[in-house]
Parts: sequence; C-alpha cells; structure tokens
Amino acid sequence: MSKRDLVLEIERARLDAADPSTPPERLEELFDGWDFRRALRRELRAAIARNPNAPPSLLRQAFEQFPEALLENPVLPLLLLEDPDFMRKLPEFVSGAVLARADVPESLVVTFSQRSPALADEARHHVLLAGETGDEWVALVQAEFGKLMQRRLNPERHACVLALLEQGEVSPRVAERLLGEQLRRWERVSFCWGARRNSGYQPLFDLLRRLTGTWDLSGPVRPDVPAAPEELACLAAGGTWLRRLAARHPNTPPELLECLAADPEVAVRRAVARHPATPVEALETLAASPRLRERLAVARNESAPAELLCRLARDPEARVRAAVARHPAIPMGVAEDLACDPDTRVRNSAERALRPIATPEPACAGCGRLQPTEPLETIRLPLPEPPAEVSLKEWVAGLAIPVRLALARDRAQPPDLLMRLASDRERDIRLAVAGNPATPPLALERLATSRYDAIRLRVARNRNTPAKTLSGLARGWSAEITRAVLRNPVAPAELIEKYAAGAAWRVRSPEALVRLAEDPSVQVRRSLWRNRHLPVEAGEMLREKVLAACGGCHEPLPAILGLSHPALPEKHLRTASRSHRWQVRLGVTLHPTPPYDLLEKLARDGNRLVRAAARWRLTGNPPPECLWGVG
Repeated sequence: MSKRDLVLEIERARLDAADPSTPPERLEELFDGWDFRRALRRELRAAIARNPNAPPSLLRQAFEQFPEALLENPVLPLLLLEDPDFMRKLPEFVSGAVLARADVPESLVVTFSQRSPALADEARHHVLLAGETGDEWVALVQAEFGKLMQRRLNPERHACVLALLEQGEVSPRVAERLLGEQLRRWERVSFCWGARRNSGYQPLFDLLRRLTGTWDLSGPVRPDVPAAPEELACLAAGGTWLRRLAARHPNTPPELLECLAADPEVAVRRAVARHPATPVEALETLAASPRLRERLAVARNESAPAELLCRLARDPEARVRAAVARHPAIPMGVAEDLACDPDTRVRNSAERALRPIATPEPACAGCGRLQPTEPLETIRLPLPEPPAEVSLKEWVAGLAIPVRLALARDRAQPPDLLMRLASDRERDIRLAVAGNPATPPLALERLATSRYDAIRLRVARNRNTPAKTLSGLARGWSAEITRAVLRNPVAPAELIEKYAAGAAWRVRSPEALVRLAEDPSVQVRRSLWRNRHLPVEAGEMLREKVLAACGGCHEPLPAILGLSHPALPEKHLRTASRSHRWQVRLGVTLHPTPPYDLLEKLARDGNRLVRAAARWRLTGNPPPECLWGVG
C-alpha cells in the first residue's frame, strides 16, 4: 500500500467511526482490527464510543476506555429502555467517572447510589443530590479524611505510605495521624526513621520514646515515667494508638479519662475501664455497655466500687461474673452468692475467694531432680561437675528439663555440653541452643538441617554460624529465614550481593545501589533508603519513584499524600484530576501550586466537596491545615 492510499484509508476510517450510518460490522472491524498506531487507535475507539449505531456489546467495551463518552452518546436513553441493567453491568470505575461530571442525569445518580457502598459514597456528595456547600466543606472533608485514616490499605499501597513516612516527606500533622491510626506495632519504626530526617516529627517522637522506653516505640507505657498533663492531652487528641497510650498512662488525670470514656474506639474505652483513676461515673457508663469486653474490663478494675461489683455480679455473661469473683475487693456476700452460680468457672473463682489463704508446702528436699514447675531463675549455674564414672551423655539425660533448658541458654557452658544439648529430644532445648552465642559452629550446622522453621531461624541469626551454612539457609523456601541470614553481621559479601534486593540496607557498592534504586518493588526501595552509603542521585531517584507511586495510584490515602507534596510532577496532577475517585480529585486541590486550568476544571466537578475546595484555591487561599483533624 502506497503512502497516499494509507492516508486515504486513515481518513476513511475516521469518517466511518464517527458516521451514525456506519454498519455495526464495520464499527466492530475498526474497534478490534484496526492496527496502525496507538494514538490513532484511541481516536477511533473514542469516536465509536460516541456513535449511536454501535452495538451494545461494543459500547460496553468502549465505555470502559472512555467513560466520559457515555453521556455524549445520544443512544443512552434507548439502551436503558432496552436493558435497564445496562449501567449495572459496567465496571465501578466507569460509574465513578460518570459521577465526576455535573451534567449527569439525576436518575443515573440515583441508580449508581444503589449499586455499591463505594458508589453510594460518591453519589452522596454529588451536587445534584446534596447541592452546593459553603464554608462547612472543611468540616465535611475532615470527617471523610478521618474515615480514610481508619481504612486498612492493601500491602503494596501501605508500603508506599510507609516509604513516604520513612523519608520524612509527610507533614508532621499527617504523620501523627498515621502513627495513631494506620501503623501497626512493627511499622512504627517507619515513623522513627522519618524523625531522623524531618525535624517536625521530633517533639512527638521524643515524647513517645520517653513514655515507651524503646527507640522503635514497640514497648508498652512505662508506669515509672512521669508525663505532664499537657503531654497527655496532646496524646489524647491524636489517633487511636496515641489515645490508648494516654488512657493507659498512670498519670492521666480523671478529667481526661472521663473524656476518653466516650471515645468511638473500643480499645480506648477498654483501657479507660481498666485505669484505676477512672471516675465512678465513667465506670458506671462503661459497665452498662452492650460490649462484653468493656464490662469485663470494668470488672477487672481494682478501683471498682462495691456497688458496681454487685451489679456486674448479675451480668448475663459468665466471664464477667467470674472476673467479679476474682476481684480482690469483692464483698463476701457477693462471693457467697457467686459460689452457687450455675457456671463452673464462676463457682470455682468464688470458692477460691472464700477459701482462707493456705501456707505453701516446702519443696521436696530429698528429690535429686528439679521439678518441671520450678522457675528457671531458681536454678544456680554452674552445676557441679559430673562424676568421672558417668559419661556426659548419661549425665545430661539424667537432668530435668528445666535444668537442661537453663544450660542451653547459658553462654558460659563448654562447647561439648552444648554439642550434646543440640541433639536433645526436646525442641525447646534445641531452640535455646540455636540461639546461644556460644554454640560451636558444628552444632549450628546440625541444627540448620532441622525441620522446624523456628530453629533454622535462630541458626540464621547466630553469629557463630559458618558462611556455608548461611548460604544454604538463604536458598531455602522461607523468606523470613533469608532476611535473617542477610541481617546477620557475619554474612559474606558475595551472599549479600546475590540477594541484594533483600539486603539493600547493607550493600556498599555505589553501582549496585543505583541499580537497586530502579527496582520496581516498594519493599526494596524502603530497605534501600536505610542504607548509609546511599548516593545522592540514588536518593533523588527513590524520592521521585515513591512520590510517583503514591500520586499515581487510585487509593485515596496514598494518592492524597503524594498529590499534596510540592515536588510531585505536574503530569501526575493532570492524571489524578481524571480519577474516578472524588478523594483523589480533591487531593489535586491540596497541592501547593496546582495548575490554574485544573482548578477551573475541578470547580465544575460533580462532587460538591471537590468543587468547594477548587473554588477555595481559585480565590488565592492555601490548603486548610486542619483537614486531617489534628492540631
């Protein structure tokens, strides 16, 4: 085909795709069979999506690629008459993109609102149903952002948020909410890494580190650490985890506990119910709660008054009555009534409360073997040397289990004894030997062949493990054991280079670090960010990739965090302005310097909150700082 014929064929295809009289067979041929270049193919399919003569099956495929063409096709009313469920058969993102327009028919908004909870949330804020909003849009957005904070993310998007937090790219206000709502216990270390790079995290980080006593904020509240009422009030105004810390601290004033007793989170109310300084009025309110765990926490409160215990003794749940029977300040009359309870656990607890305290019997002095119930702290090491006529194997076999366990944990034991304990029949003893830093390498080689993952994991963490054994463990099926091998300080350099994606924080070669910065995995990039030898160009590359991953996704929380960052490229803002989620489109208005044409477009959006935020920015106002509900 000559160039002139090719140009004529392209023009004929464009005319046929837009012509309402084109037969359906020709439209299907152009939609599926035309293959010239990508831009032209999109142009033809967009024209077919607006062609009223296209068959319904073809329109359904075209609307998935061009949702905005759904309202521009004049055959839509006839399609709904022929198939009333036509709109329900479309994907949800098509319905969301249609709801982003203000000129959508009200009947379609009502239809979408009955389809799914996500679309019902989109339709609830549509301007046709809810009308325009005034200055109250800030409070409405603040409530919606609070819901986003409590919604769990999928692992990949959650890792993007953690990466932003570790790099210190999140504002301190948002970081405080993330710390209190989204981050689990093992993920709070991301906030600690971010505190090293963002000075705004430092005041809250210093307070939490002082209260928990650990660098990674993994410990509970330390009762011996004083806290001022202002600091506790700051925690009580934060997320769920911060409010739980305030409710558990022994210095929390009763007025603050009374406020936390009405908290919407069950975990916070349970912590208040267990606090000894909680006012009686708050305890009475929690004791009348329909939730079992709240009433159970009140029954276990040492400061609960006797009248409240009498009321809980008539609780329909046996666990609550048993907790009342075990209360140290239970009235004797209540204990006598519970001793006749139909539940066995309640009767046994009440009988123990009525039973006088007995003197413990002395230990058996004539028994040469320590009893299994004896605590390990009472075992005195080192033990006397075995007799000469008894072999080490027979002497170890004659020891009780607690003694062998204490020997397996003792770093001062000789290698031959630890070698013998490495083949003990008890798994807990072999586990203790695997974690002992004094275990000889030969014993660790034997333990590395165990069928239990816990023992092999201890061997992978032991610094005495030979390099050959570590290499064998790294090739196993367990990713956790492989990570433990790479974290081992004695792991050879060639092993780290081989599994560089899992040990990016230990790689020192600049070329390898730059290569790892291009890895598509978010977990690798998070690990790489903690590398102290990271070059500047690799760090900038990581920052761009994390921002692009957050700003380019359709999950509301990561998208809003990425879109509100000043270093996000403009192309991601333009892509987000076409998102089918109204929270993502709202995130475009939170950018420090959004393009003026995007704000004008969003000011005509179908969502009333997006319209209000865009009009607020068009008047020259900065994004409100209180949208995240803190500060």
